[in-house]
Amino acid sequence: MVGLGLNGFSAGMILTPVLPEIIESVYFKEKLVEGEDDIVDGIIGDKASGLYNSFISLGIIVGPLIGSGVYAILGDNWNLTCDIFAFMAFGYTALFIFVNVLPDIRKEKA
Repeated sequence: MVGLGLNGFSAGMILTPVLPEIIESVYFKEKLVEGEDDIVDGIIGDKASGLYNSFISLGIIVGPLIGSGVYAILGDNWNLTCDIFAFMAFGYTALFIFVNVLPDIRKEKA
């Protein structure tokens, strides 16, 4: 139960802020200003949203396949499989916080 709770919490923390970060990164890389051209803003938003949703869908398809493989490798131990995936998702969330969120907080304080 703890593993599933951690998995759900971590998924929400990872998936929610990713799309705005993708769009912001495109503007930064291409040296564009958001709001300057509505057509460009729409194109960037559409393409980023399409890619984002495509990869989420790919994860939804591939995730159970990998999960069932890990489940079979662990000798049909469902609890351990859920715990492994929950801690992996929690690790990805911690990495996101340390790499992305904390530097932004430090910039705002400075």
